[in-house]
Amino acid sequence: LFALGGVPLQDVRLWPFPNGLDPYRKAALGADSPLLGTDKCPCVTAPDGTHCVETSNIMHFVGHQIGMAPQTEEADERAVNLCLIAQELLDEVFYPLLMPMLVRRLTRTELLGLLRPLSGPLGDR
Repeated sequence: LFALGGVPLQDVRLWPFPNGLDPYRKAALGADSPLLGTDKCPCVTAPDGTHCVETSNIMHFVGHQIGMAPQTEEADERAVNLCLIAQELLDEVFYPLLMPMLVRRLTRTELLGLLRPLSGPLGDR
């Protein structure tokens, strides 16, 4: 959304996760940590140095940064509520469904991939 709104963006991928977070954690940066003491992602730092770490706050914040925010306080309050509902959907539906799927996939691709060289000596069991 920053790119679509013409806001300069530096996309930092923190890999390998979670160790890629280490240079940005509070232990490394103190009060300047973009992770705001939560040491969790996602996080966004705006060009003015403002940090956001919660997905619902990020959705609201980005809308304001790129000029897609409601014009009235009442409409903005509704937008905040919609962002909170979206976060609740992520927490209650998406993540519980996604995590088991990711674990199964990682187990198949990573763990079984590591064991594949042993399949010759161990047979095709």
